[in-house]
Amino acid sequence: MTALNNDFNLSAASHLRRSVVEVEQQVSPNAGVTISNHTVKARIGFRGKGAIAFLREQGVTIPEKPNQATFSGGFAVLRLSFTEIWLLDIESDSNETFEPKQKSKSEYIAALESAAKNSPDVYRLFCQHSHALFSFNERDKGTLANLFAKICGVDLRESVFPSGSIAQTSVARVNAVVFKQVISEKTERYYLLSDISSSEYLWDALVDAAGEF
Repeated sequence: MTALNNDFNLSAASHLRRSVVEVEQQVSPNAGVTISNHTVKARIGFRGKGAIAFLREQGVTIPEKPNQATFSGGFAVLRLSFTEIWLLDIESDSNETFEPKQKSKSEYIAALESAAKNSPDVYRLFCQHSHALFSFNERDKGTLANLFAKICGVDLRESVFPSGSIAQTSVARVNAVVFKQVISEKTERYYLLSDISSSEYLWDALVDAAGEF
């Protein structure tokens, strides 16, 4: 058996990314909800007592508390525990360059992975291939909170679940991470991460739940 080469950079191998769900986007019958599949976009996670310091040294803005997210430069930075951070490309164009690095988002994440290899107490989490990522856009504010009320036990209304909040919960009986980004005064966007093995079932359940909107 050949040992895995520790120098291999999984984030740089974008051609290996796969989505079980073949559909890229689904609009509900009344056009109130749009569900998009971002599973093949770049992402990586880091864990360990040195992870926070490492990412801050790389210029990444880290949420102050667990179960919070920040949004900057086309990325979502999720703090899932005191020592676990995920970095996700959430923009429509993954090849877009951004300041100050002038690299594509995929290149930036690959560079972070490489830098972490020699950092003490920092462990890479390869969530790129273990999880699916979906986004939800609404036409009218409040629609998504009503949609998730049908399939999730957590109250995701703005009054108790503001922008940047994270819920590690169950959606349609599947373990999931849900987080919210306020786009404008009139609309919100939700994101959902779940195990890729159940993503096809979950996609169908979400499309079905959005049917009345």
